[in-house]
Amino acid sequence: MSKNAPLGRLLAAACLLSTLSVAQLPFITINEINCDTPAADVLEFIEIYTIPNVSLAGYTLVFFNGAGDTSYFAMDLTGTADANGFYLVGNPLVVPAPNQTFAPGSAGALQNGADGVALYFGAAAAAFPNGTPAVMPPVGAVLTDALVYGTADTADAGLLSALLPGQPQIDEGTNANTNDVSIGRCLDGTPNALDVTTFQQMPPSPGTFNTCIPAFRISITQTCPGPITISVVGAQPFYDLYNLIALTCSSPTGSGPLFGINADLAAGSPLTAFTYPAGTDPFHVVADAAGAYTLVVPTSGLCPSTFQISVEAVCVEALGLGFTRVTSQTTGCVLLNF
Repeated sequence: MSKNAPLGRLLAAACLLSTLSVAQLPFITINEINCDTPAADVLEFIEIYTIPNVSLAGYTLVFFNGAGDTSYFAMDLTGTADANGFYLVGNPLVVPAPNQTFAPGSAGALQNGADGVALYFGAAAAAFPNGTPAVMPPVGAVLTDALVYGTADTADAGLLSALLPGQPQIDEGTNANTNDVSIGRCLDGTPNALDVTTFQQMPPSPGTFNTCIPAFRISITQTCPGPITISVVGAQPFYDLYNLIALTCSSPTGSGPLFGINADLAAGSPLTAFTYPAGTDPFHVVADAAGAYTLVVPTSGLCPSTFQISVEAVCVEALGLGFTRVTSQTTGCVLLNF
């Protein structure tokens, strides 16, 4: 065998590496990020989800600054995912202890946004010196996954174009949150790398399965012309829900008076009809243990017999996580004779 054969094999391997695509690499995703934590940012983390017990050697995690769309930190990954496929990188105070740590600095090393994080294969951290443009990764670097995120920031078009064309920026909330919240895939690893459409705000769950918040929706049903049943499902158990219900009385020849419905069920107050403009009086309820509530709205006597009625409802969930979700519907018997 030629003494140059080993060198030839190395060159061939290098050429193969330079032509790898993300589809040829093991399944791996950036699964959850917490960039903004209460008080000083000392609990930041990035969670990676991959094949159980697979080595992360050869992968590099890079932080990108939205001001200029260039790198400001890079780290070579060196360990192995756990039996569930999780690999945690974070500040030293994160619990459970991260597989690898980065110092929080004076105000949090992982910037709040609009910024980005990206995972590459085939180029070491040294190949990403501070100031490396996101649009010009080093030769041989294969982008395996990325996330562009913010805390109520304007979308960073430059980072999105460079890292995730056609994908959205994911919002962790505002940096005025009084309670912590992270952003993660729901469910873990879905739908795939370089697709962030399943990211949502959620309670932080470093190093373990994400706590996905279920679909939040309202429905309105009615056995015409009887009472209107308004139901919400998918709320967080025992969380506050603030609602607006508008009943509109309309005559066949024109609009009639509007009625708002107000009830504070959490305080035990009875349902009361008010002659205020529609929607001016919210009512407050608390979701049950299943994250649901049902409210029956009586319609008898609300409109003169010659009038008709339509109904609209909006529900706002005031989560203790520091953000809200809104659902609305206009349905039921759209026009009813009374």
